[in-house]
Amino acid sequence: MDKVTIMDVANEVGVSKTTISRYLNGHFDRINAHTREKIKQAIDEMGYVPNQQARTLKAKHSHLIGLVVADMANLYSSFLIRGIQNVLREHDYSLLIVDSANSLTNEKKALTQLMASNVDGIILQPLSVNSQDYQFLVESNTNVVLVDRQTRPTVWSSVTADNFSASREMALALAKQKYQRIIFISLASDSSTTHALRYEGLQKVAQQKSILLDALEVTDNDLTDLDRLLKATPHTKTALFAVNGQLLIACLQWLQEHHYVIPNDIGITGYDDSELGAVLSPGISTIDQNPQEIGQATARLLFEYIGGKRGHEDAEVASKLTLRHSF
Repeated sequence: MDKVTIMDVANEVGVSKTTISRYLNGHFDRINAHTREKIKQAIDEMGYVPNQQARTLKAKHSHLIGLVVADMANLYSSFLIRGIQNVLREHDYSLLIVDSANSLTNEKKALTQLMASNVDGIILQPLSVNSQDYQFLVESNTNVVLVDRQTRPTVWSSVTADNFSASREMALALAKQKYQRIIFISLASDSSTTHALRYEGLQKVAQQKSILLDALEVTDNDLTDLDRLLKATPHTKTALFAVNGQLLIACLQWLQEHHYVIPNDIGITGYDDSELGAVLSPGISTIDQNPQEIGQATARLLFEYIGGKRGHEDAEVASKLTLRHSF
């Protein structure tokens, strides 16, 4: 069966092709109610599907937004996408999602493909902190908002969690419990501004309260070197600070395997966007960065730029600290 065309619909209704085109683009002012109903009925009965690409070429907007995330497997990404989708539905937009899988090569390919798809804007969770790596976005005049992370020097607006402030507040809670040492555990492959700000928040309190701050970078959640660090100062009251939820789980598993009792032998806290901390015993003190709210704020900001907004804006979404019984 041949594909139904716009001309077929026009002939069925007995109007011009231009009238059908006006209907499809929502220009109803010159089409009476009776004709509109006949067009709708013909489209439904004939199974006509508009050529979105052709319509995009004629229209100012494609009604498509591109999203590139660093790691789709991360629970953070799921909540982030939900928040973005909530706002896109309000604007009758669709979302094209690509996972860069923590690869700069994949990321650039994804961005290039999204631009070729004529998206109206891109939300990017950047892998590189260097804005020069994204110069091609500047040259394309694409509307871009960064999410979760920033690049340097500042080129695009961003929406992030309050990484520095939230980490500082958690460090103050540790200091109140007389912890003498904090081990900051992060991924060796991640040099993002997000992780740097979280470390700086801890560092600020460590300097003020004379707390020893160590950094442990791991690969594939391998915590082998943690044993060495803990044995180096066995009588120092120590807490682990995991930079994200996946590492927090890895730390909890490692402590259990090595027979550490929380909080008697060691304290632990970190970022967690799930409800894991609430269901474990003892309850884990965590920082929830509200990724769904971050997604919503990012999408709203991008629509402002699509609508003609100019200038730079960096927004922070407040994180939620929940103190339980892990230190």
